[in-house]
Amino acid sequence: MNLISIPKGLATKIQDDSQVVKGLVIYYQLKSLYVGGVILNYRKRYQELADTFGISSSNIRNKISFLKQIGLAESKGAHLFLRSKRLLIEKYETSKKCYRTECTIHFEAQLKALALHENIEQQKYRIARKIVDYKLKESKDKPKKYIKSVIRYVRDNFDTIVQKEKERFHESYINPFTTLSRTGIAHTLNRKSKSTGHRWAKKLVNLGLMLESSNLVLFRENSTFEECRLLNKYSNSHYTFKNGNTYLLLANTLRLKVGS
Repeated sequence: MNLISIPKGLATKIQDDSQVVKGLVIYYQLKSLYVGGVILNYRKRYQELADTFGISSSNIRNKISFLKQIGLAESKGAHLFLRSKRLLIEKYETSKKCYRTECTIHFEAQLKALALHENIEQQKYRIARKIVDYKLKESKDKPKKYIKSVIRYVRDNFDTIVQKEKERFHESYINPFTTLSRTGIAHTLNRKSKSTGHRWAKKLVNLGLMLESSNLVLFRENSTFEECRLLNKYSNSHYTFKNGNTYLLLANTLRLKVGS
């Protein structure tokens, strides 16, 4: 299969319409199979395509009909022409920049992983803005050249700066952790149920599209297990005891293996 281009922001914007999501899945799967986006004698290929994608020929026929209905494909005689990504950019008002990725049989999961990735990137952007605003709060009279240098420094050293904020989390002027709860995952995918978020998180982890890593922040050195137990009993936060230290246990960090 060929690499495909997905406009940045598209995965987030289509999550409120499951029919469009499923339509784009077949659109990109066809795009990855046919160079130039032209399927010759496409009506005679319904069964061939159905076997390729593991669905019925009537399902393929309905999906292609839907693509024509929303303007992502058009038939001329016996041939089907898939429209370019420019139409997607205009239709959904996305960025002209694109992700380049393979299109697999789990492409719907790839689109959902991209939507989660975009949510977390937006969180990172807001954190970066807070860092810049904090560093510039006493720089009102500074020249524009200095302000631009601060913005450039934060952008170029974002991971290092955020790591320092994580290490001194309790004194930090921001919450430097970016993540999504199971409910947050569901909301990003335009679903209401926490169980739906849990189900998709598990599926994305199993497909290798998402990793979760624990966030442990040192709360008290040289403590005891009894102190940790009492903290968990009488506070609203969650703590864990390891190697003689008590750690504040925060929500897991999600790392999406998409978005390149």
